[in-house]
Amino acid sequence: MAFIPALNTAKVTVWQQAMLQLICNNFHVQRSTPWDEASLIALGAEFVDGWNAHIAPLQVDDVQYQHVTVRDMTTAEGLGIVAGFPALSGGDRPGDNMPLHNAIACKLITNFSGKNRRGRIFLSGFESDQVSDQRLTDVAHAQVETNVRSLVQQINEGEWEVVVASYFDGMSLELNARGETVWTPQPRATALLTPVTNVVVNKDIDSMRRRLTGRGN
Repeated sequence: MAFIPALNTAKVTVWQQAMLQLICNNFHVQRSTPWDEASLIALGAEFVDGWNAHIAPLQVDDVQYQHVTVRDMTTAEGLGIVAGFPALSGGDRPGDNMPLHNAIACKLITNFSGKNRRGRIFLSGFESDQVSDQRLTDVAHAQVETNVRSLVQQINEGEWEVVVASYFDGMSLELNARGETVWTPQPRATALLTPVTNVVVNKDIDSMRRRLTGRGN
């Protein structure tokens, strides 16, 4: 499939490891002017700092932070950098962890409705005491929502802002490589970008098969 550009937008991936399983969380960050190496490095450093400050207090110490990749999505061969976390970066909570596939959906809210204007990240690596009856406790829920919101607010204090990026618009019936007619996402000419204005966290625990050990990220 042809590359779909997201103008003046960087894709940021935070890589973590827990129980030999790699976990990643993706964000898109838009700038009013084109990205250069210095601005990508600054953004990577901001995510390293923000993730340690706001996400580490939510997770158990079995979750270790690896590195952050930042890539300019304006062109197919855009600039990209890797920012490493300081040694021993990871979750701060010393208690027993929930199974890794148990995750919480954090919804990235914009001032618009519709699935193309909303985003999500999923956090796992929670302590057993943070969960009761398959839901976050009231205390844990308030902390997760506040901290993820604070992460977005910290990133937005720079010369850029966190956005939801939509690369496809609707579905159409098309032939695939095997000659089957299937519903196929329709690519946009350029990504639709919408600034994130708030974060809302679901109390219910999701089960993510891809985060089971050996299943990927």
